[in-house]
Amino acid sequence: MQLMRGEARAAVTLMRQGLDARRANGVTLFNANFAIPLAEALEKDDKSGEALALLDEQIVFVEETGELWCAAGLHRLRGELLLKGTVPDFVRAQAEFLKAIDIARGQSAKLWELRAAVSLARLWRDQDRNSDAHHLLSPIYAWFTEGFDCADLKAAKLLLHELSVSRSPSDLRAPVCDNAAVTTETAGCARGRLGTANSEHGSAVTVLFISPLTHDISLSDVACFHHPA
Repeated sequence: MQLMRGEARAAVTLMRQGLDARRANGVTLFNANFAIPLAEALEKDDKSGEALALLDEQIVFVEETGELWCAAGLHRLRGELLLKGTVPDFVRAQAEFLKAIDIARGQSAKLWELRAAVSLARLWRDQDRNSDAHHLLSPIYAWFTEGFDCADLKAAKLLLHELSVSRSPSDLRAPVCDNAAVTTETAGCARGRLGTANSEHGSAVTVLFISPLTHDISLSDVACFHHPA
């Protein structure tokens, strides 16, 4: 609660007391999960070095014990902290985000995967890699069918919108339309959207829009329709 109110130092004190008490009683289960908000509080209290040291310690711990359920969160946060140093370490941060995504996918932990993908997409956005960022994040966000009022999904949606409006014309792909459906030979493409459009000659066509990279594509990504009557 103190951290949410901006009282980082008080939050650090309370969380350290709680973590120390757990350790003193020999409790190790879920300690790594408690380390995540503690590291966030340390960073807000201008103690990024301590935060990174804590995450390093906990990452070693979960790898040794096999308590990997929150490993993706630990790696993602380490990546975020590496970007906030005096000299941001972009290479290591990207590696941490990719590691977090890989772990989350292996566990089918979609929320952990979404958070790590948002972090990496923001990094790529700042490096003018908007198309790569969009291709990464779009299919992960599209997997969700509910919970769109939660902060993580709101942040992902906002970032996708930002990436969409800033993509260059060369990023847009126009499928070739026929009387039936647009198809793709790319393996693994399973998602798409049915829609109708009128050609320049006035005849209606039914098309299936599929992106070979994201498995999902919006109408705004289609540059043109051409279907002779």
